[in-house]
Amino acid sequence: VKFLGNPYVFGGEDLYNGIDCSGFTMRVYQTIGIGLPHFAQSQADYGKTINLGEEKAGDLVFFGTSLSNITHVAIADGQGGIVHAANPRDGIITSGIGNPIIIKRLIEE
Repeated sequence: VKFLGNPYVFGGEDLYNGIDCSGFTMRVYQTIGIGLPHFAQSQADYGKTINLGEEKAGDLVFFGTSLSNITHVAIADGQGGIVHAANPRDGIITSGIGNPIIIKRLIEE
């Protein structure tokens, strides 16, 4: 959440000066030593599938039209919401979790 309000830039990888959704998850996970590709569809291949309502802070939350068409990724906040690089107008924001396609846990306790 320390990046809230920072700008969205399609294809961006800079947490402060501009980043897109998969760049955001890639860079945040990089800070804890986990490498992810800069592509939401590919990130959905990582981790263990979690049921909606059982997500914890740090889980990846994927959106799209199907498992083969993931178009957005966010990070669960552990309180029924997500943190994500939303779009060029809003930048990095929090939102309700909505109706994700799949949720993945990469960090086990």
